[in-house]
Amino acid sequence: MLKLKDGAAGGPANPGSGAADTWLRGDGPGATPRGDGDVFQFTIASGAVTEATMQTPSGSTVGLRTPAGLTYAVDGADVVATRVGERGTSTVVYSDTDNDGFYQVVSMSRVMTSAPADDAGRPAHAVAVTLDSTASDVVAVSRLTRSGEEVVVYNADDAPDQVDWGVQQGLVVQTVTGPNGATHWEVFRDGNSDGVYTEVASGTGTMVDLVGVISATDAFASAL
Repeated sequence: MLKLKDGAAGGPANPGSGAADTWLRGDGPGATPRGDGDVFQFTIASGAVTEATMQTPSGSTVGLRTPAGLTYAVDGADVVATRVGERGTSTVVYSDTDNDGFYQVVSMSRVMTSAPADDAGRPAHAVAVTLDSTASDVVAVSRLTRSGEEVVVYNADDAPDQVDWGVQQGLVVQTVTGPNGATHWEVFRDGNSDGVYTEVASGTGTMVDLVGVISATDAFASAL
């Protein structure tokens, strides 16, 4: 049975740098104190990050933890934190957009590198997708509940302006744009051609290279 869930978009419409606190846990680049806005600082010597800190609301400075698998790299004016976890690779990009010596999070991404697991009986994030006759556009999307029920979250004939579903590189991509222009995106893959697409990447800001997502998930595509 299909049910229509009013306003369902699947993912936060207004992601901010504070979301990095959650992103940098688990298989993310590592837990950090919660930070919003222009609060991160990096000491860079000979093209490498030698120290990473964050300014707290009280004005004090605390060091960012560096769990196993976390690396920093300097990419032009940006600092990129990457952590390779058991299930995926997470990346956070920091940028000093106003040249004041403080950095803010401008994009975050997580790409799966192993087959999704059912944690505590919860199914992997999956959606049933109806494509058009040329398989080049999304007509409708339903999320699958634990009970097997399908809840319609997108219909191309009655879609909110801030939500977009499309097909890119054979993957289904959802983009949600918040009131301030911030974007949250999710990438889904149907590796066994059953019409059910499993989330294989997600993030905020600039979307990851989808060819890279395909390469990272090819080894377990049949399980998607």
